[in-house]
Amino acid sequence: MYTRNFKSISSVFKASQRQLLFYLPYVVAVYFAYAQFDLTYLDIKMSIATVLGFAVALVLSFRTAASYDRWWEARKIWGGIVNDSRTLVRQMTGFMGRSPMDSSIAKMAHYQVAWCKALKDGLRGLDALRDLKEHLTKEELEYLKDKSNAHNEILKFQEALLFKLKKEGKIDSYQQVSLVHTLKNLCDHMGKGERINNTVFPTQYRSYTHLV
Repeated sequence: MYTRNFKSISSVFKASQRQLLFYLPYVVAVYFAYAQFDLTYLDIKMSIATVLGFAVALVLSFRTAASYDRWWEARKIWGGIVNDSRTLVRQMTGFMGRSPMDSSIAKMAHYQVAWCKALKDGLRGLDALRDLKEHLTKEELEYLKDKSNAHNEILKFQEALLFKLKKEGKIDSYQQVSLVHTLKNLCDHMGKGERINNTVFPTQYRSYTHLV
């Protein structure tokens, strides 16, 4: 699963700079009082460390559980994309009763590969069109240049291809509905992936556990 880089030190300082500026002189003063003036009664009781350790354990437990849930959901989404991609091409081959090398089936397969690559790069904030030259025509690539969501536009290409095949009588209405349902599943996977990508893990849990 792809995750963005996280700069823990800078993030913690921005979020806690007021607290740090307040406590730093206080901690330095306590240190000098303890070390230089032999005020040994200024110690920290073990009970305090125990309570803090318990709090840290709770935070780490929440972080671990939430991170695993996030990873597992992304894994299920990826598995759904793989299965529905296979199903789409297999349906095209079965419904049309032709070789997988048929031009219409091959075109749908290229659209699906392009969709997967565009979705991957789009979620990572990269150029979604960088690896699509061998899968899309120049006209299609030119059309996608001005679009903010290339993978969603490729789904429209696939819908248009199904409409064309229905109009030409190569698939019937029931077959078209079944294929559109598979495209709908792919769109659902796309939306779930975008939701995970756009939902930032709480800063408090990220920064604090990085320092710990």
